[in-house]
Amino acid sequence: MTGQTIHRRHHTVVAAIIAELVILSGCGHGSGTSTTTSTVAPSVAPTAVAPPSAPGQSVTLRGIIHAGPLPGCNVLITQHGTHYLLLDTTNPPRNILVTVSGILEPSLISYCNNGQPLRVQRVTPL
Repeated sequence: MTGQTIHRRHHTVVAAIIAELVILSGCGHGSGTSTTTSTVAPSVAPTAVAPPSAPGQSVTLRGIIHAGPLPGCNVLITQHGTHYLLLDTTNPPRNILVTVSGILEPSLISYCNNGQPLRVQRVTPL
């Protein structure tokens, strides 16, 4: 390469870097004016949520059992919207109101990955 070609390339690279710096220097700077946002209260009142239960606690819950995301997964959805993964159930009544008694097992991990694990002792259709 000749000295003139290297000199031209140097100017092109420097010009590109300067252009990029000018463009980037404008990013992140606001217009200098402040804007205010108003907060609107929700139109629907929040619903009560059941408090978390202690591990190993015996509970009786009311809700509807649905098929989980994977085969063999059964999920109880309570009236509060809490999801419980039903353990030790093979063919529970689905899509009807039931009462489920069992023991919470929050330390268990399941491939179903849907709700608090609940070791079922009894399912009663209502």
